[in-house]
Amino acid sequence: MSTKKEIKKLSDLIELIKTDMGRLVGGTITVSVVDSDANIKYIDTEVKKFADFIISFAKGNFQLLSVGDHSLPLSGTNIAFFKISEQALVILNSDKGPVGQLLAFKGRMHKYSAEIDRFFEITPGFGEEKAPAKAAVRVPVLTVSIANKKFGMEEAKVLHLVTGENTISDICEKTKLPQLKVDEILRKYQKKKWIKLKRLIIGAPEEKPGKEKVVIPSVKPTPPSPIGIPPVKPPISQPISTKPFVSPEPPPIPRAPSIPAPTPASEGEIEEVVFDELMDLMDQTSPIEQ
Repeated sequence: MSTKKEIKKLSDLIELIKTDMGRLVGGTITVSVVDSDANIKYIDTEVKKFADFIISFAKGNFQLLSVGDHSLPLSGTNIAFFKISEQALVILNSDKGPVGQLLAFKGRMHKYSAEIDRFFEITPGFGEEKAPAKAAVRVPVLTVSIANKKFGMEEAKVLHLVTGENTISDICEKTKLPQLKVDEILRKYQKKKWIKLKRLIIGAPEEKPGKEKVVIPSVKPTPPSPIGIPPVKPPISQPISTKPFVSPEPPPIPRAPSIPAPTPASEGEIEEVVFDELMDLMDQTSPIEQ
């Protein structure tokens, strides 16, 4: 680009786009630019009335569009969306004429894509801070062998880097080809079903400083006891008494009940008992026969 040295900030590049497209359509062009996280990087006053829709569209459709694709989502308005790179959507608005005339920008995107990506690395979002690095990348994968096939120079450079490990950005960097050209080649062989694209999300949110992690001490669990045997509880130690030891008193010995002594019999009673015993003996004795 002949005026590359004059481009010092994103707004300078936007002015080049507006001048370039204004000559083609014969009217005034206004512009907005958003990144892959739907942050508005630049917006003209005339386009601010579409700001909410632009953010919503970028959130829902950025990853669905391939580089070089366009969309005309609003009927009755002269506004068109162009995915100029893996990092940026450029939105063009014209003050007159059919919306289809804005599609002339597709043939000129390659002139601005690298410059816009360069500014995205240093330009904060519109009204907010730059978000942590996080993006979806496309990785092409071959589905057929190309070992015995012949290709043109540019196609051969691209296809031989389709290893399932190189992203499209890697291929652009290694082949020194514009991304629009690389996408054109990949899309050609994707239609032939020789290539499929897989999307990978790279980048993870960083931990915010100042937050301390709460460490919960580990507690060793009590090993389970054998089945049917209850766990043995440890004995509970009793506090030691400091009082002097006093031996307990022995229990009282039970005493046998007292038996009164028999009263001695008188002489008359003794004689009567003896007499009775003699009479009983005589009755039991048979008389002597003579």
